[in-house]
Amino acid sequence: MHCVEPLCVIQSTYAQSKPLHMSNLHYSKAPIIEAVIDIQIAPQSEAPLARLKELADTLKDRFPSQNKLNSVRMQVEHNAEDAAKNKSTTTLDEMGIRLVDEPNTRILQLKKTGLTYSHLPPYSDWASYSREAKEYWELFVKYCEPKVATRTAVRYINRIDIPLATVAIEDYLSLYPQIPDGISQDVQGMHLQLQMPQTDIASMAVINEAVVEPATLKGFSVIVDIDVFNSSTTALPDIWNLLEQLRNRKNKIFESIISNKTRELIR
Repeated sequence: MHCVEPLCVIQSTYAQSKPLHMSNLHYSKAPIIEAVIDIQIAPQSEAPLARLKELADTLKDRFPSQNKLNSVRMQVEHNAEDAAKNKSTTTLDEMGIRLVDEPNTRILQLKKTGLTYSHLPPYSDWASYSREAKEYWELFVKYCEPKVATRTAVRYINRIDIPLATVAIEDYLSLYPQIPDGISQDVQGMHLQLQMPQTDIASMAVINEAVVEPATLKGFSVIVDIDVFNSSTTALPDIWNLLEQLRNRKNKIFESIISNKTRELIR
């Protein structure tokens, strides 16, 4: 399959199987544009907004940029006799606080429904990133006293930049749409999503691939977005073991998707 003039127009859920290549290498040019650790708590034990603000105040030295996180709810009242009399109302709810560090490499979202911690480029490593997240989570637990987690997730968004304007995508990825014989093999773009239960770890993996605007005029760029999450109720002491498990599965999926040519690009 050859791709030119990237534009996301193809949708497919076809997976081409190839041998699994596992690697324990730390990629020096890791293509990660955002890593996310997300922990959600039970609705009945939502964190008080006042306590979230107190916690955010203690972190101002690390996260000088702090802004409200709002959600918008829209409600429409239909008038069956006269559509002109339909009424709509918009409600703005303050859900928490978004904190950003000075280098703009970390984003911490303290929400009534949980905590989300993002690592932007340049990516360091899982050990230091998860250690940071654990520190903030323990502060969240101290201030907000949640009882259990109801969703725990690890998500890594990768942007793979290939220094060629036209490529055979199967040379770089083992997961791609299959174009049937008898029609043109040239396409203008790609969007693919797989939703794959990970029954052995009682979790779900959602994989998205899309061709995006290339980094250079003579380049070709693909997003590989892997979200592995567990939606079961999890006791607080078990969360970090679960996150390690989800991260290991994310690694296995990523290594299964990329080829040795891709590894050469990111080593």
